[in-house]
Formats: sequence, structure tokens, C-alpha cells
Amino acid sequence: MDRIAAIDGLRGLAVLAVVWYHLSPTSLPGGFSGVDVFLVVSGFVVSASVCRHGLVEGWVWAFFARRVRRLLPALVVCLIATGVACMLWVPEAWLSDRNHKTGRMAFYGASNWLMASRGDDYFSPSNDFNPYVHTWSLGLEEQFYLLFPFAIAGWLKGGEWRTVSFLICSGMLVTSLAFGLLPTSDDFRVAFHLVPARAWEFLTGVVTWQILQKGRPAQSKKALLVLGTSGLIGVLYSLGSASPQQFPVPGAIPAVLGTGCLLFSLAHHERTRLSSLLSWLPLASAGRMSYSLYLWHWPVFVLFRWTVGLDGPMQRVAALVVASGVAYASWRYIESHGLRATREWRPSFVVGSGIATMVVGAVLLDAIHHQTGRWSRSTVMRHAEDWFPKTKPGSYLTCGRVDRANAEVGSGWVKTISRKGCPSVSKAPRVFAIGDSHALALGPMYAAYVATTGAPVFLYNNGGCPVLSLQLERESSEHCKRSFQAARKHMMAALQPGDVVFLPSLRLERRVDQWGGSVAPRHAIPSGLAEARNILGELRTVGAHVVVLAPNLLLNVPLFRCADGWTQWQAVCRPGHLVERAEFEARRRPVMLALADLAKEPDVRLFDPLPILCPEDEVVCSGYRGGRPLFFDADHLSAYGSELLFPAFMDLVVSRPWKDVGGD
Repeated sequence: MDRIAAIDGLRGLAVLAVVWYHLSPTSLPGGFSGVDVFLVVSGFVVSASVCRHGLVEGWVWAFFARRVRRLLPALVVCLIATGVACMLWVPEAWLSDRNHKTGRMAFYGASNWLMASRGDDYFSPSNDFNPYVHTWSLGLEEQFYLLFPFAIAGWLKGGEWRTVSFLICSGMLVTSLAFGLLPTSDDFRVAFHLVPARAWEFLTGVVTWQILQKGRPAQSKKALLVLGTSGLIGVLYSLGSASPQQFPVPGAIPAVLGTGCLLFSLAHHERTRLSSLLSWLPLASAGRMSYSLYLWHWPVFVLFRWTVGLDGPMQRVAALVVASGVAYASWRYIESHGLRATREWRPSFVVGSGIATMVVGAVLLDAIHHQTGRWSRSTVMRHAEDWFPKTKPGSYLTCGRVDRANAEVGSGWVKTISRKGCPSVSKAPRVFAIGDSHALALGPMYAAYVATTGAPVFLYNNGGCPVLSLQLERESSEHCKRSFQAARKHMMAALQPGDVVFLPSLRLERRVDQWGGSVAPRHAIPSGLAEARNILGELRTVGAHVVVLAPNLLLNVPLFRCADGWTQWQAVCRPGHLVERAEFEARRRPVMLALADLAKEPDVRLFDPLPILCPEDEVVCSGYRGGRPLFFDADHLSAYGSELLFPAFMDLVVSRPWKDVGGD
């Protein structure tokens, strides 16, 4: 089959829908289903390509070689260039912690496996900051290509084997379609990202080609126009209204079935009004460079989101212009040149070279990533010692070293931070810290305590699950209950009289999350006081003392995303890092009153960081002090902020004697 301009136009429609969705998802809510159109077209086109070359010796190697030449050069250049850009401008953070691994897996065509196995799905806000996340569909395609020769081999033999091949492909299609109906949330990620639940989309293209080749019965142009128009309506309907929760089945059915009808119609007659519409030069041109445009637009958009933002019309237009320019260059000088330059190479050599290139590319990406601290232009990375709350002892260590060891506790872990190599024996109390991610953010304070006193700190990983938050709805998930019960059991078995249990957690609703989603400030209504008293009473039965962290300052911006001059263009950074002290005091007052009531219990103390981070004579609180960050994002302390709390923490735990009276 010769190249059909209308099919290029269909590709162009699909890629432009995906680009539009990634720029403005609310204005084209189903634009992501352009990927489903691509998958069907891919199955159709590779079937035509294999059948055109015929059943010759080494045809499988030849097929793989054509796929390598078509996909790999532009992909490798894109991944390496994206890695360099991330090294320069993207700081390391929770929001970017999966980026590098996703990029490395993309070299092997396996980033979709990573996305299927982790907690976030394709539509998670955190994925908006991962420049490699779009490679999941390329991995899906590459994995299907490994299976494709087995499905099409019978067809190439001709005769009755074609019926066998058709039945095999149809059976695989139905089986895959059924697999896509998996119901649970975990299975949604699997079904969305992996071949078993997506193969039916490729196979729709394959089966459409087979039906077309079984014979071309006389079809009226009118009937084909009706079929093709119905298919186009199905595709447009999906692009305009598809719901992510229904994918891949039944949500993708209109786009997939519509694409199959369109392909059947376009391949029958190339001179219809419909084919003329889809052959429109701008649309067909976008289709010819659709692979490069798909490859490059997402990393460009994500890098805009990390730097100058992607919120306003000017930023979106600029991002679109940059993405289009880079995609054109990729198509003209990498994708097309790679096809021409390797055309005379032996297929086995092309495949071997492709595998070697993938391995070398992944190693090179690792090397680039490891240079982030050295070459990054990000303020966060260039002053990492102020920003990242690692468990480093700083200048407090006078002998030996601070050691860290992890042990599993249920589905989580406990980190033991201890001092080694010092002759003196500590008389300071051991500290058991348990809470949500705000407990982990105080690493420098724990390390300073260990380095100074020699007493160990046991830090429980209970991320995402606060302890004693006084808001039961934030602790009521089954995951949080299991996590806390496992840590609680382990801690109670280890506690001795005189030990200190430290309870740091987020006790107010944050103002803004790391990806920029804002939350309307509201006064917290304390609840769960009875449960809190039960926990405190249980700890006191073993003779433990308790320190509860009071609600800390909450900023209006995630500070690490707003630390550089170019980030001031971002909408998330516009509120600034200043907070009215009186407004915050009023907001946290109900929780403070409840905690003060709990602190009347014997051996319970309240540790308030606010006067340290924002002295009482300051009317406006800042996210910085002397140009150094107090916070990493909008609510987790930075390394510098954590270190500032150490003297007060030391005084509260060690310097002042514990008495059997409350209200400290």
C-alpha cells in the first residue's frame, strides 16, 4: 500500500489533539485518546508494511530493523537532550524523584511497566512534572511489535493460513478487550499502561487490514463515505468527551472503532470528500512529523512548567512554538536522516546496533543525572546543604561518626540514627520519632541530637499518615491504620522508661501542594481527642515522655519551585513567601488550644517551632532568613530550618528535667 495522505491527516489529528490536551486539558478533555488513534493506525500500517515486503528469508529481522530505524534515533536524542535539560533546571524533590528512573526505563521500552507498578496513574498531577511520562505509549508499541510477527506469520503464508491468522488476531483482540475491563484502581493502572489490556487497539488496525485484503468487494463511494464519516464522528466524540476513569474499556471504543472505520474507508477510495478533508496540507504535514512532535512536545511543556510556567496564554504559545520547532528539526535531521542512512545496513546489524544504543543511552543518561549537583542552574541544587533535610550532623559531631541503618516494620521501615566511635556513654534519653513526612523532614535536627548527646534516634517512616493530628479523617485510611499499628507495636516493644516519643505531623490543612494545587485556608476543627488521650496514656504506661510538635508555619508557595528568578513567571509562585502572622495564629488557634489541653497530662510537652522560625516581634513571617530557606516546599522544613530548631529541641528534651506535672 502506497502512502495515503489522508492517513497522515488522521495521524495529524491525533497528535494535535494530544498536544492540545497537554496544553489545556479542560478545553479538550478527551484529547489524550489521540494515543488510541495512533495505536490503531500503527497496527494497520505495520501490517501493510510487512505484507508489502512479503514472506522472504529473514523477514522478522527485517521487520524489527524497520521499527528500530523508525523509532530509535529520534527517541535516543530526545531522551538524552531531556536529561541534560533536567540536569540544568529541574531540582531534585519528591515531585521529580521518579523522573530519572522513568527516562532510563524509556530506553528499554519499559516506562509503561514502571507507571503500572507505582502509586500514581497517568492522570496524576505529579506526572505533569515528569518529562518522560509520555514514553509509556512508546513502550506499549515496542512491546506489541515483539508479539506482532507471531500474529501475522500465518497471513504471510497465504491460502488457508490467512484464515488461521485472522482467527488468531481476532481471538487475541477479544481476549485483550476483556482484560481491559478489570475493575479495581490498581488494575486501572495495569489496564491503562500494559499490553494485555491495550493489544486490542493495535489488533483492531491489524484486523482492519486483513479484512481489507481478503478482497475488495464493490463498494459505493457513498457507503464508504458514510462509514468513514461515522468513524470520524466516533473519533471526534472521543477526543471531545472521553473520561479517564473508563479507559481503556469502554472509554477507548469510540476512538478505536472509529479509527478502524476511517482506515477501511480511506484505504478503499482515496478520492472522497472525507479523504480530501483529512489530506488538508497542514493536517497531513503534522501527521508526517507526528512521531517527532509527540516525542518532543511533552518534555518541552514539562520544562516550561518547571521554569517559567505553563499557565498563561503567552507561555503556552511560546511552549508550542519551541516544541514545534524542535520537533521539525528532529523529523528533518534525525528521524528522516536515520531512515535514509541505515537503509542499506543488514537487518541483524541494525537490530544489534539498536540494542547497543539503548544500553549506552541509558548509561549516558545515568552519567548526566549524576552531574546534577555540579552543573545545575537551580538555586536549590547549588545550595543543597540548605535545602535538603538529610540526616547529616553538620558541625555538632566532635568524635566518631553518625551511622544510619534501616529495618523493615510492617509495610514501612524504621531508621536508627546512632553515633559510633566515641568513648563516652550517653545519658540523654533515646528519641522515637513517628509521624507523617514532616517527621522525616527533621533529619538534620535528629542528626545534631545524636552527634551532640550520643543517644540514638529511631525514626519511623509513616509518610502520608499523621499521628495525633486531631483530625481523624486524615488518619482513617486503611493504609494509615495498618502503618501506624505496625510502627506502634514495634515502638512499644522497644520503649524503656525515660525514652522520649516525638510526634511531629502536619496538623493543619496545607495552603498549597507541591504541584501548585491551592487549598482554601480554613480553621481546623479538632477531633479525635479521646483517641489522642488513649495513645498518650499507652505511652505513659511504659514510662515514656512525649513531645508533640505544634502546627508549624504554612507558606503560600512551594518554595523550592519558586527559588529562581525565572520561576516568578509561574502562577504558583505569585502569592509570594510572606505570611501574615496574625492570620496564621488565628487559623491554628483551635488546634493549639486542644494540644495545650493534652499537654496538661503528666510527661507531655508541646514544642512550638513558630517563635523560632518567626520571632514574636515580626508581624509578617518569611520563608527565608538571611537569604537561606526555612522551608523546602510550603510546609516541610528545609535543612536550614530543621537545624534552627535543634537548640530548642535539645533544651526541651535534655536540659530541663522531666517532672510528673503537665502544662509545660
